[in-house]
Amino acid sequence: MFDLSSYGYAAVIPDVVWVGKNPWRKYGRMLVPLTGPHSLSDVDRGAIRKAIREHNMLLACWTSDWDKYDESEWWWIACDDRDYDLTRLTSAQGKKKIKRGLKNCEVRQLEIDEFLCFSYPIYKEAQIRYGLRPLGKTEYCELHVQESKYPGRHYWGAFYQGHPAAYLDFLIIDGMGFISSGASDFSLKKLNCNSALDYTVTRHYLNQGLNYVTNGWRPLLHQTNIYDHLKSIGYRKVFCRANIELSNMAEITYRSLISRWGHHVGLQKITGKIWNQLMAFDRLVRISETFGVSIQPSRSNPLVF
Repeated sequence: MFDLSSYGYAAVIPDVVWVGKNPWRKYGRMLVPLTGPHSLSDVDRGAIRKAIREHNMLLACWTSDWDKYDESEWWWIACDDRDYDLTRLTSAQGKKKIKRGLKNCEVRQLEIDEFLCFSYPIYKEAQIRYGLRPLGKTEYCELHVQESKYPGRHYWGAFYQGHPAAYLDFLIIDGMGFISSGASDFSLKKLNCNSALDYTVTRHYLNQGLNYVTNGWRPLLHQTNIYDHLKSIGYRKVFCRANIELSNMAEITYRSLISRWGHHVGLQKITGKIWNQLMAFDRLVRISETFGVSIQPSRSNPLVF
């Protein structure tokens, strides 16, 4: 079961770019590797620059030196306790929420059809609550149906008295587990169904032999309390190194310092959501510079956000 790799995943999903022997994926105008952050090595910056030019990307970002820093500005949220269990958690609050959630909710793995049936309303409400534009139902379903062709894509749900309370979309790849997405019914928040769901899924896969389960890298776009929640149920920060490669346009944008003077002239009101993306981009580049990364722009035509 756990020999699933990024190569198999790349065969069934869209927007894959091969850089050398490794599959990468387009996220908007950014390239990120599909390979697990613990296993990516020997990244050829020349090949990355070529991929940025050919696919009209703004930048590429990848992680290296997995868990090799005592502390750094780049980290992933992960749990790698092979004996993960409620009795081993140190947070009394985390234990309390998990016990309450397990008492109130039924947690189980779902088939794709059942997942799509109940997850979309929860997803849509959560996106709107965070000020984001949700996908239409047809697009949402088509995306998940396509990705479900990969046998390492699993779906889970938590139910309160038969009512859908929370869902989680889980990806197994390169010996790790990735919580790809998830959301909960806000009106049932006090039942702690999220805690029960996250704990059950984490315990299930760690006990099955995965190296770790992760929720991804540190937030850039907005503040979130997800780390505090996951820390309370046994997750930790895994400190790593951030690496980036910029297009010419991304290099010019960063060097113009627009994200640092733009708010003084009200650009955030004019640009809307693009402003948040600029702020996240600026933060990412500044984080990479803490590692002494030399930013070498790709030679490409100017690009526009």
